[in-house]
Amino acid sequence: MTGDVASEGVNLHAQCHELIHYDIPWSLIRIEQRNGRIDRYGQSVSPQITTLLRDPSDPRFSGDVRVLTRLMEKEDQAHRALGDAASLMGLYSGEKEEAAIREALAAGQDIDDVVPDADDALALDPMAALFATLTGTAEARGGAAGKPAGPDNSADPTGPARPGAPTAWRTGRAGL
Repeated sequence: MTGDVASEGVNLHAQCHELIHYDIPWSLIRIEQRNGRIDRYGQSVSPQITTLLRDPSDPRFSGDVRVLTRLMEKEDQAHRALGDAASLMGLYSGEKEEAAIREALAAGQDIDDVVPDADDALALDPMAALFATLTGTAEARGGAAGKPAGPDNSADPTGPARPGAPTAWRTGRAGL
């Protein structure tokens, strides 16, 4: 289980292949850094990355869970389609991403308006498209951004219907 302590400097891919996020940063770069502790070249076992989310009983907090869910979806989509989540927002800084997301949400914008989809990033950023082509992620995805599985690898990313029930967001990644 990890929090922000796994963002940098700890390489765990030789010791483990399962990662459980119990808190989620509001930055695609920081999410990718955490996942990268176990998702490395040369690992022998494909990583299992799980995020624990709560389905709040108070509707005032349901928007927060939706934002966190969309961030996890978009990081996974960027990882599969672009090979790098940093190019999705084009800010290349965890602090700048968090500030942009915080300011946009405070202004009433939707998370999908702030953080583009991988296909949009490929179309708008020639460097992201070049990187995806060079790393083979553009060809491997067959022209469509990979869609992450929902909670517990189900097709529905919205989580359980019961308020207060935990939601596990699981992403399996192929080992390289």
